[in-house]
Order: sequence, then C-alpha cells, then structure tokens
Amino acid sequence: MGRLRRREEEEIDLNRLRQDVNGWWAIKAQSKLIAKHLSDGRDTLMKIVQRHGITDPTNGSIFLDLDEPVSDRKILKLKAQRSVTNGLNPDAAEQILKAKGLWDEMIEWVPQLDQGKVHAAFYDKKISEDELSRMFPQAIHFSLILLDDSDKPVS
Repeated sequence: MGRLRRREEEEIDLNRLRQDVNGWWAIKAQSKLIAKHLSDGRDTLMKIVQRHGITDPTNGSIFLDLDEPVSDRKILKLKAQRSVTNGLNPDAAEQILKAKGLWDEMIEWVPQLDQGKVHAAFYDKKISEDELSRMFPQAIHFSLILLDDSDKPVS
C-alpha cells in the first residue's frame, strides 16, 4: 500500500504516538501470556478440586478446604460450581414424538423473512433503497490493526 499521508488538520507528536503504540503492543503481548497462565491455572485447580473435594448433595457443587487462608483476600475454600444447561436433540425429539403421534401438535411453524427475496424485490424496483436500508440497517465498526513495514498485520 505504501506510505499514506496524514490529514493536515493538526500537528501530531509521532514520537509520543510511537511510544504509545509500543507500550500498548507490549501490554497486549503480556495479556496473551497472562490469559494462558490464568486458563492453565484454573484448569489445574479445577482438576484438584474435582479429585479431592467434597460434593454438596443439595446442588452438586464441589468444595475443597485449604485449611489456612491464602492471599490478602483470605481465600479459604475452592468451589467447583455446578451448573446445568438443558440442550435439545432435535433428531431424538422428532423420532420420539412421531412414534407417539405427537409430532404435529408439538411443532410451531414460525414465519421467516427470506432476505434474498427482499433484495430481489429491491432489484425489481418494488422496494426503495430507503426502505431496504430501514429493513437492513448497517452497523459500522473499526478494529485496530497494527501493520508491519510490509503492510502485513502484526500478531
């Protein structure tokens, strides 16, 4: 892409900007390392709690007592909190409900807009550009990408 010109509205302190970019990049690199250490540490602690902890019969969470407080926050126990989410196996549901003759009364057909047909109506001049843009509003987002001297993203 080559060198780009800056807008000339006001002066910019490029030395300060380079320091800011360098500092931000260093913190970003550290945050990746820290995130990995946090994840690995959490996984290790979770395995220990699950192997050696006591399960609460009322909710299934697992607790492990440390006997003595840790850190300035006085951490005394570790808890592997149990949570349950209900999924749906659509193939099993259909098979079971059809076998029992309940399928038709358990299905709800929901109208769904066919976006391709809406765009076709626009191209056929049945819908105006203003109407189309109101139906499909655009959101604009920017991502900060650092480029090296070959205009390749730095990762």
